[in-house]
Amino acid sequence: MSRARLLAWSALGASLSLCGCHSYLVPFDERHLPAQGVIETEGGQLLGVSADGQLVAHPARGDVGAALGVALHEQAEGVFVTNALAPGSALQRGDRLLWAAAALPPTGALIQRSHRAALASAALGDSEPLESFAPDAPPAQAGGDSSKGGDSAKGGDSANRPAWTLPVAATRDPASLRALRTGHAVNQIRDLRGYLAGAGWLELDLLVERGGREFVLRVPLDRQETWVPTRPRLPSQGRWRGLELVPTESLPRELRPAGAAEDDVLVTRVARGSPLGQAGLRPLDLISRGDAATLLGVPGESDSISEQLARRGEVRIEARAPDGERKRLGFLPRREPTQLWFPLAFAYERDASRYHFGLGWWDVLFHASGRKEYLPGLDDYVETTRWSLLTVVSGGETSSEEGTVRHVGVNLIADRVRAEYFLEWFDTPRALRVERGLEGY
Repeated sequence: MSRARLLAWSALGASLSLCGCHSYLVPFDERHLPAQGVIETEGGQLLGVSADGQLVAHPARGDVGAALGVALHEQAEGVFVTNALAPGSALQRGDRLLWAAAALPPTGALIQRSHRAALASAALGDSEPLESFAPDAPPAQAGGDSSKGGDSAKGGDSANRPAWTLPVAATRDPASLRALRTGHAVNQIRDLRGYLAGAGWLELDLLVERGGREFVLRVPLDRQETWVPTRPRLPSQGRWRGLELVPTESLPRELRPAGAAEDDVLVTRVARGSPLGQAGLRPLDLISRGDAATLLGVPGESDSISEQLARRGEVRIEARAPDGERKRLGFLPRREPTQLWFPLAFAYERDASRYHFGLGWWDVLFHASGRKEYLPGLDDYVETTRWSLLTVVSGGETSSEEGTVRHVGVNLIADRVRAEYFLEWFDTPRALRVERGLEGY
């Protein structure tokens, strides 16, 4: 190939790449949105969404027995274990819980000192020096010799006082457990419910009576989570909408959302890239069977999407959030991406997440681009748009639920708008591989 022809092909390739023969667009974002809470079921359990987007059931609020891996029953004589729920549980059926103490995890010296100060301060009401407090001895009495520079202002020489130690080591002696100032008797199930705040990391030393003997067991407080199998309605249609819809009637009775109508449909998954997700729909929302039929394209059960678009210009549905809030949502349905280009003249491309329009070589005549991205920390979508005219005048805006911020200016040195766009375009494959795991894109 001659040098002239090689230069010509190189120039044509550069023209195509800079005027539309590339894609600023990104694949549909299938990553799931988080639920905005949990929803209580008819059986008292709580439905939630796990980190990988699966529907899961949690024990009812205050069910400390489930956190211990057992079922507890309260009688006049005390609290008894009726069933072991978790395999390998140290507690057994028929055990009676007598005494409990938190087994705090080992910590560093600085954290131990802060715990010591906080616990001693709370126990004494700030009425005595912290160093005068010992866990296994009564508080020191006032009246010591005050001539030792504050060392014995209330209780004698500090060198002879026992040091405060946290109960970090396991105790297997019932008498030692009862002697701990942090321990307490277990007469009712509610005596243990406060420990649920530490579920997932806290362990309890429990004094148990079994077969006439008393001994101490160390039992962890776990966060119980049970996967709930579901049967989504028309999953292929739902996937195009970025949704997964499960009729409540297909769930076991005890796992159906409390207060749901017989024909309600539970939203179990919403994709980040879905128009309904951008409109405000979230997992664990409830919608009517008619709205579900509209979204899934079921003929004869409700107005179709095309009929609603012709009549209203958008599709409207109503949803009920887990907290009972009613949400009226309007959206435009998902469409195929659009891409038009002509070498050295213009480029236009648009999908649900990004768009780009340019005139001239390197978009020097006019440039416009924008993107809409989901921010997990805010549970909100932020839309950014920008434009540049003749590389001299530029502007743009950033919109979210908090409002819109606009800017317009004159470029004296460089066109920052186009520079940001080309940096994003160049970085798109890497971002997709890292953020969405789309290897080979």
